[in-house]
Amino acid sequence: MLSQKEFETIGMSGCAFLSLLHALNITSADKCLDIFRDGKAKGIIGEDCSILDWNKLAKMISGHTYITTKVDGKERPKTYSKDILIARYHNKRTNFYHFCDVTHELYDPLENSVTVKEGYIESYRLLTFVN
Repeated sequence: MLSQKEFETIGMSGCAFLSLLHALNITSADKCLDIFRDGKAKGIIGEDCSILDWNKLAKMISGHTYITTKVDGKERPKTYSKDILIARYHNKRTNFYHFCDVTHELYDPLENSVTVKEGYIESYRLLTFVN
């Protein structure tokens, strides 16, 4: 399992990136760094590892087309077998945000995030599989 703590290169904003890699079954550290560098070079990933285009990044990694929708976090959206669901947690006490893969079960890139423990799901990124 990839952990955000292990990747100084990816930085503090790498939680969304690592969550997407987890959802797409990328577990190799070398492959992760290759995707990160390629995504930055193509302008899909920002300098701080924020995802600038979820659709292009998912296509670059998987070869499949997805359509990404931001959904309110009040209710978990319905998903189908090939869809991906990434939750954005918010902790009001710290005012931190943190992304986690919740497609099948919770994957926390920090492994023990205070934002996940104390916070709530503010929104989801639903990546709907097209082909």
